[in-house]
Amino acid sequence: MSTRYSTNATAPRIDIREQSDSWSVQAELPGVAPENISAEAKDDVLTIRSIPANSEEGTTEVNDGFTTIRQEWSTGPFERHIRLGRNADPQNIQANYEHGLLTLTIGKKQKDGPVKITIG
Repeated sequence: MSTRYSTNATAPRIDIREQSDSWSVQAELPGVAPENISAEAKDDVLTIRSIPANSEEGTTEVNDGFTTIRQEWSTGPFERHIRLGRNADPQNIQANYEHGLLTLTIGKKQKDGPVKITIG
């Protein structure tokens, strides 16, 4: 698997881990609501996108009437592309989003091996 950033600088940090039957991609998305995140697999590329509700510059209104004075989290829109391995199964991807961490688990296709043909 390989990755590339979109043209903006707000793409989240990610970790990619491999297991015998899958890959796990984790992206840090603090403060982003799940409904503002999308992920899709197409042509061996996994794309993660987000358009946070509060992506405007300057101070922003937050829940409970607080106004943000300083914000160090990247909250702007982003698009991140991850090239999947040849044996990735795009039909077998699960997503979990908890505590600002998006985890995508991408299953691996079964290895193609010899097929025994019964002659009878």
